[in-house]
Amino acid sequence: TTGFGIHPALLDASLHALGLAAEQDSTVLPFSWQGVTLHATDAARLRVRITRMGADSVALELADQSGLPVLTVHDLAFR
Repeated sequence: TTGFGIHPALLDASLHALGLAAEQDSTVLPFSWQGVTLHATDAARLRVRITRMGADSVALELADQSGLPVLTVHDLAFR
């Protein structure tokens, strides 16, 4: 995890659940990120909360093992 605010592989793994949050039966991919805040660095494990904001967007809250915020995304649109 050294050298990254949040390791790309860890962020990618946290987004895999987007398929469950999507209303479509097809695969969705992140498209537009709004309101992104990095709260902490060097996290090795994350807890992820995905909140549906609309048919094609979600909000994300990523926290470390102790529940402290690591990254928040107010609106992530997917296509």
